[in-house]
Amino acid sequence: MNDCVDPVENRAFCGHVIDARVSLGAHPTLTVHGARGSHDRSDFLIVRLVTDAGVEGHGEVSATLRWSGEDAETAEGVIKRVLAPAIVGQPLLPVSGVLKRLDLALAGHPFTKAGLEIAAWDALGRTLGLRVADLLGGPHRTEVPTKLSLSGDGDDLARTLEAARAKGFGSFKVKVGLEPTSDIERFRLARELAGADTFLGADANGGWTRLQAHAAIGGLMAQLDKVYPDIECS
Repeated sequence: MNDCVDPVENRAFCGHVIDARVSLGAHPTLTVHGARGSHDRSDFLIVRLVTDAGVEGHGEVSATLRWSGEDAETAEGVIKRVLAPAIVGQPLLPVSGVLKRLDLALAGHPFTKAGLEIAAWDALGRTLGLRVADLLGGPHRTEVPTKLSLSGDGDDLARTLEAARAKGFGSFKVKVGLEPTSDIERFRLARELAGADTFLGADANGGWTRLQAHAAIGGLMAQLDKVYPDIECS
């Protein structure tokens, strides 16, 4: 028995695209407050690409207007009006061809296109009986570590860290970018609470100017040995 799949004999074509909005509220204690405002819920667009053979692939558009210029509403609109018509009836193999059609149909909107790309890879993998990881050359790891954002000051920061650890998180990043002096104090307290060996990043979300970033990072480095900044300057 030959277990290999001939992609020529198993070509998949995009039959139609369906999307649905999903809105998830954040845990009250874990709501993020940063330079770009508060993030108390996450609005996603789930994309389902169905092939001509009825095989379904799923993708996700995760974006907010504040930092990407896209959200579930804009994604839903451009998928229905522009992007879905550009790929319906077209082959999924190669996926690079799908991406080319999306780029020719619409400038920008990378987060929305990413949701469709994920769905295309998923549908192709299910058609061929392969994991997407294997289609891309095989997995490099079996687990992906992640970190959680911390915000607030004083007791609020301590409660947030405690709630995050209770949910199993062991790595974090502190929301800064509000005002350099208070940012330094917030990070110092987070390091004290988290411990010297805990991974702790600093995320400014574009709230600092270049001069403020220089001063704040300098102040952090002068007080602490380990600082992992994630900075987009305004």
